[in-house]
Amino acid sequence: MDDLAERLANLSPEKRDLILRQLAQKEDNERSNQNEQGLVTGPVPLLPVQKQLLTMLATYHLNYHHYNTGTMVEVAQPLNPELAKQTVRHLLLHHDALRLRLTRDESEWQQYIVPPDDDIPFSTQDFSLLPEEEQPTAIEAAAAALQTSLNITTGPILRIAYFNLGSHQPGRLLFIVHHIASDAYSLQLLVKDFTTIYQQIAEGKAIQLPPKTTSVKRRAERMLEYGRSTELRNELDYWFALPWTDIVPFPLDFPERVTAPLQPQSIKVTLQREETQNLIRSVGRFDGAQIRDIILTALLSVFASWNGSLTQLLAMHNHGRKQFFDGVDLFRTVGWLTVHPNVVLQLPTTDIPEEMVRAITEQMERIPGDGLGYELLRNASGDAELTAKFHALPSPNIVFNYLGQQHSSDLSRSVKESIGPQASLSNLWKNDIQMIFAKIVDFQVHLYWEYSGTVYQRSTIERLANQFIETLQSMARSSR
Repeated sequence: MDDLAERLANLSPEKRDLILRQLAQKEDNERSNQNEQGLVTGPVPLLPVQKQLLTMLATYHLNYHHYNTGTMVEVAQPLNPELAKQTVRHLLLHHDALRLRLTRDESEWQQYIVPPDDDIPFSTQDFSLLPEEEQPTAIEAAAAALQTSLNITTGPILRIAYFNLGSHQPGRLLFIVHHIASDAYSLQLLVKDFTTIYQQIAEGKAIQLPPKTTSVKRRAERMLEYGRSTELRNELDYWFALPWTDIVPFPLDFPERVTAPLQPQSIKVTLQREETQNLIRSVGRFDGAQIRDIILTALLSVFASWNGSLTQLLAMHNHGRKQFFDGVDLFRTVGWLTVHPNVVLQLPTTDIPEEMVRAITEQMERIPGDGLGYELLRNASGDAELTAKFHALPSPNIVFNYLGQQHSSDLSRSVKESIGPQASLSNLWKNDIQMIFAKIVDFQVHLYWEYSGTVYQRSTIERLANQFIETLQSMARSSR
């Protein structure tokens, strides 16, 4: 402590106060989380995003049980099925959200966490005797079947499956979790924890994961309290001052989309490794910008050339693990914690990359609490008039999700096989909404653009996606 006092004495008062607040917050979090290291069970308040999902599924008469998140990775060494089953059992013990269940009475849904039982949702399938060229088809068929096997009422809401492809090539490990209990960040945690636990069991060591962080139960309770707080009303001036009236819709290739069936399509484009590395190295040139801000600026410039407007409306997905509340630490919490604010961003009139990125970074930094308040004010304030006012604002046609930087060593190697439909084949969005995912894997930017073929020709989306890559390439060249 004397060393800490000496170091603090050499800092400016502002930095000293900041560090002391951070230390105090860390101590509060550690004390709060000590009470949640055991099993967490019991009722869990439904969050607005969960209610919206259930309402949407009911409106379109869709399958409540089939709305999943998932990933599949290569497994270099053959898995022992019994050890893998023990691993999954411990995942269910450690991550309480994997034991969520939903029930519905005459008027509303209710959510709760059940104690663990003897049913372990792990399976293995042996495709080692199939010719190698037939194995991908077998994997994809098995994955598609597993996607439809979850049940939010009776369980399970998790499936982990191992596909053995023989000793001559890596096997596959599939993770499927219903969206009520998972997001992209959660899947990364589950893959890492599965690897850690399995290795510990295989080596005869005691199972030891990092301490649990705040449970989804406590986080949900805290969010709903905050949604009705006077403090949150301070954000209203920010949200209603945004230039909502300047929003220009995107042109449609097929305006008659309303009665057309869904034709889900996707396009992936990639920025090469050297160019991506140049972009990453250039971050310091943009005065505190994140790589996300550079990617977002490039995307917004593409939108501006598409609809002729410098003002763009996006549904911005954030992982939701930032420190929003005292005593709530979500760094290792599995659950659907993503924050989904609608944000309005304006490009400057300049075409100088540094100034464009700086403008977007400043606007992103001004968003209160990463947008958590938008969601709560819109759907959890308890004020019907305020809720109606938010719902009267324009709705976005683009959903953007930056998934961060990943490495093969973090998540094992990704695979070429499809993991099957993660939702029932009926359309879950308006047909003209497009989902855009961006991430950096092994120092390469990857952009995934999902859209409906009933609204856009593939050539249109290809042109936009390629224009995005060209814009990033231009930024990379200017950063050398």
